[in-house]
Amino acid sequence: MFKALRTERPFFPLHVLFAVPNKIGKAHDRNRVRRRLREALFRELQTLTPKAKGSFDLVLLPKASVKSVAYAELCLEMQTVLRKLVRIDPKK
Repeated sequence: MFKALRTERPFFPLHVLFAVPNKIGKAHDRNRVRRRLREALFRELQTLTPKAKGSFDLVLLPKASVKSVAYAELCLEMQTVLRKLVRIDPKK
């Protein structure tokens, strides 16, 4: 549904980039996808522990299929992706 990348940033707060490509559709479609991703992300970040949130950059690259996905499914996918990214240690 989307691709997520993470880079470590010690001593800085969490930064998130939503890179929504033109393939998604017109500007109003891209904005809607961006709003839905942002809401799903913040909803799932509230469930993470403060240590797991950490300080890193997060880049979310949605695919065209994300436009037609139900919000509940989007939240589940976001939860899965965040759980994987929290476990990744970029230094290894």
